[in-house]
Amino acid sequence: MSSKKLFAVSLAFAIAAPLAVDGAHAAGFVCAYKEAPNAPKNMAPVTGLTADMTQVQARKRLAELVGDLAIAKMPPALIVDHLVWAYCPLVANDKTLTDAEKTARMRRFAATVAAMVYAPASEAELDILVDLPIAPAVLGQVDNAAKADGLSRDEWLRLAIEKALGAP
Repeated sequence: MSSKKLFAVSLAFAIAAPLAVDGAHAAGFVCAYKEAPNAPKNMAPVTGLTADMTQVQARKRLAELVGDLAIAKMPPALIVDHLVWAYCPLVANDKTLTDAEKTARMRRFAATVAAMVYAPASEAELDILVDLPIAPAVLGQVDNAAKADGLSRDEWLRLAIEKALGAP
C-alpha cells in the first residue's frame, strides 16, 4: 500500500474510530452501537476473536474474517464497521484496561482492519501501522526536515527508521 493511501486510511479511521467507539463517555468506555449499522440481516456472527489471543493469532483470524466478508461481497466500509462492532464488546469487558487504553485499542483495531480491507490484493505483505505519540516540538522538527528533503512526513519517518536500523 502506498504511503499516501496508508496515511489516508489511517487518518480516516483515526477520525472515525472515536465516533464508532465513544471512549470519552462520562460513564466510562462504551460501545456506541449494539449492532453494526447497515449490516445485512443474514450476516453470520463473527467468531474466533477472543481477548486472550496473541497478536499473531488475532491478525491471522482477522485476515480470515476480512477475506470471508469480502468473498460474501460485503462492501469494504461495512466490513470495517462489522468487525469493529464485533470486537468492541471484548475490549469493553476487559477490566485490565483503562477507558483511554480501550479507546486506543479500538483505534488500532479499526486502523488494522482498514489496512487489511483496503490493501491491494497484489501485495504480498501488508504495511504495519505504527501509532506513536510524538511531542509537538519533535513533530515540528520532523515536518521541517521532511519539507527540506521534499518528502511527506510518513516517507521521511520511514526512511529515518530504515537508516537508523541499517535497512536497505
